[in-house]
Amino acid sequence: MDFTGLCREHSFESAVALCRRCGHEYCDNCVVYPFGAKKPVCKACAISMGGVRSAAGLPAMPPRLVKKRAKAFAKYIGAAGEARATSAGGSEAPDDGTFSDDTSDTDAAPTTDWSQPFD
Repeated sequence: MDFTGLCREHSFESAVALCRRCGHEYCDNCVVYPFGAKKPVCKACAISMGGVRSAAGLPAMPPRLVKKRAKAFAKYIGAAGEARATSAGGSEAPDDGTFSDDTSDTDAAPTTDWSQPFD
């Protein structure tokens, strides 16, 4: 299974769930949970399932394929989370409430006298 890790509707948002009807990846803003946290549905499919508009959602995937994709997506999300955790492992500074400014006054940009007009 190939996953992009991005929402189908918002290409700048990371995907957090797979729709249990159409099988596509969606972000938090695009997913609703009418059947509980384990069965997310995209808004378009929820509208279609509710009978508001019959052609609102994407065509439904076979349930067996959706379950297979959901299992693979869970592994993908878990592996991506572990990779982010290990890559950020020792690079973070300890949060002891202090702030250190590494820039010194000698590295400061030269000041400009804005009172004089440009020639």
